[in-house]
Amino acid sequence: MADYVNLLVETANATVASVMESIGKDDERLVDWPLMRSPWPTLGLAALYLLIVRNGPKLMRNREPFKLTWLLVLFNVLMVGLNAYIVLAIAIGYNKLNYDFYCQEVGSSNDYWSMTIAGAAWWYYFSKILEFGDTFFFILRKKNNQMSFLHVYHHVSMACLWWIGARYFPGGTPVAYAAINAFVHVIMYSYYGLSAAASFYPGITKFLWWKQHLTKLQLTQFVFVIAHAANLLRSNCGFPHWMLYMHCAYVISHVMLFTNFYIRSYIRGQKKKAKETTDANKNVIVGDVYQNCNGTSITYKEKDCDARNRLRPIVEETSRKLS
Repeated sequence: MADYVNLLVETANATVASVMESIGKDDERLVDWPLMRSPWPTLGLAALYLLIVRNGPKLMRNREPFKLTWLLVLFNVLMVGLNAYIVLAIAIGYNKLNYDFYCQEVGSSNDYWSMTIAGAAWWYYFSKILEFGDTFFFILRKKNNQMSFLHVYHHVSMACLWWIGARYFPGGTPVAYAAINAFVHVIMYSYYGLSAAASFYPGITKFLWWKQHLTKLQLTQFVFVIAHAANLLRSNCGFPHWMLYMHCAYVISHVMLFTNFYIRSYIRGQKKKAKETTDANKNVIVGDVYQNCNGTSITYKEKDCDARNRLRPIVEETSRKLS
């Protein structure tokens, strides 16, 4: 058994080493930053995340859901602040160094702004580890329906791939993608934070009409990134072509999954909601019963008494017209 385990470990180490060698020379500027020296801590965190995704809902099955409202507000404020810092650090660094947004090699300088950009790349990677918290909050609040394949796939893959980004490409064009995504996350976590705060201040709810536009914004960034990567292939900007092809394929997978999510959640979902509203409007409330168009009567539920009282004047007028 011990020999089998040793063989498995050696095979895994050799595979990871081969992948790292195929990527190219790493950037030594961040090698001593937390979690950067080896990919194994990140892979271990990803494996632990998947283990929690698998078993967390089972552990919560017979427990009451946690509210965690204040913790959610604080977490989302933290994520807004962190992503805003990433956007500003990269944008200002790009400007100070006169970087070309469309084609910029990574470089290896240790000057202040180059290291600021490299540091922002590390913080972007680390933000993907922190985003595991999104899933853990779903589990603790028993919102298991939100733990879709898209959700889990996105969180695990981004954390692992951006370890590569921070270790090998903490500068140049790759960090521009990080800035774009971080900007989207500023808006996204702002929405989540406001949504959580609405539990304390219900008046906020009327300002949260733009949820579905978050998915549109995410899809827009994916399409832009694909077009930008295609331009890198055409311009021969110095990045390995196989990596750009894989990058495009990865982003295309997100376009497909997010498009499917948008169709299910907003297009089909709105049609279903409209149908339910139409069906409900076919019922005419008369006294203590619903009377629908074919004459079938349905007992009025006690919990609907308030609605019945509010609608009584309209009900009586409708009854007179129908009689």
